[in-house]
Amino acid sequence: MSEVDAQLLGNATLLSLGEQMEAIGQTQLGACTARIVGLLTGQITDINILDHLLDDLLNAAHTADGAEVFRQVCRFLYPKHPRLVAEYVYAYRDVWGDDEIDQDESC
Repeated sequence: MSEVDAQLLGNATLLSLGEQMEAIGQTQLGACTARIVGLLTGQITDINILDHLLDDLLNAAHTADGAEVFRQVCRFLYPKHPRLVAEYVYAYRDVWGDDEIDQDESC
């Protein structure tokens, strides 16, 4: 195998991994949908469930859609649970290294 062929194979592998990560992120978001609806309708208020929801959303935040949903849920939760949200904002920064979230204190 030539060096060019190896590089092309490596690029294809990276592209495949990227596509797989995107699919995983979409699956993770899909798994959160019912809990997000429950949160928005006031049916879910248990702090442990909210903690698990934010944890799952943090894991899905490697995609653009996942990061946006994470931010929206944080903004929704912040007035009632500022400490919980703050923990996840810091975790988001640590995991994803995105300083863009610094621009809005509530997520």
